Amino acid sequence: MNLASLTSPAYVYRSASVKSREAQDDIHASVVAVTKSRGWKDRGQKTAGFYVIKNTRMPALLTENGFIDTGSNADDLKQASFIQALGVAHAKGIAAAFGLRRKVTTPPPEQEIESIYDMSYLKGNELEGRRSTRHPEEFLPHLEWAMRAHAQCVLILRRDFDLRNLQNALNKMFPDNK
Repeated sequence: MNLASLTSPAYVYRSASVKSREAQDDIHASVVAVTKSRGWKDRGQKTAGFYVIKNTRMPALLTENGFIDTGSNADDLKQASFIQALGVAHAKGIAAAFGLRRKVTTPPPEQEIESIYDMSYLKGNELEGRRSTRHPEEFLPHLEWAMRAHAQCVLILRRDFDLRNLQNALNKMFPDNK
């Protein structure tokens, strides 16, 4: 037997219930689909007298998920994506074994957030013409007036706007003025 790439066996107790054997079929098939994609060999489904699967009143099986002292197994078991795939394979196998269906949930409808907008313009060194509204289109006449009054800058911002974002944007637009 090539120890370089063994896949995990799935064990049930020697006199396991029908449900344990069905679960073994489903879970093992799901896990092997992942491990075979990595070139691991299937060691199959086995029976054993392990205490953990013998002394229970429910369907039980034990899976081994590779061997850290085996070259390719150890390499694969270091990869988070492979560990995640093994976990998902176990979950899918369990769902198949016990007839579980994924619960489909719909997210609640997004609530429209009512924003408040502030407008100011810079004339000389002073901020003037501060106005607030929930309807930014109301700023148009004030914007025209600010431009006629030779405002150097007009700001229309949502109240929840983080001014650090504005500073970053201005630094990118005018890198020489930092």
